[in-house]
Amino acid sequence: MIEFKNNLFYTNNNEWAEKINNFVRVGIDDYSQRSLGDIVHVEICKTGTHLRAGDSFGSIEATKSVSEIIAPISGIIAKVNDSVKDSPAIINI
Repeated sequence: MIEFKNNLFYTNNNEWAEKINNFVRVGIDDYSQRSLGDIVHVEICKTGTHLRAGDSFGSIEATKSVSEIIAPISGIIAKVNDSVKDSPAIINI
């Protein structure tokens, strides 16, 4: 079953955004995780990168395909979850 959380805002590109104080945390939704299958590599732009809503700021490589990660809002990347880059399979947990 696909889970939708009330505190998240979802995009048409299967990303989600969560406002936490003055920051926004971004991820991919359950549907994308299941559709992609086993995730083997994640690339994300570096900290300090300026983005406009709709810009690609990374990619997720799975056994089935590669998908871009699209910025749901404009802003600056303040922090990157390095554990996702080091162990991409944690996205599927």
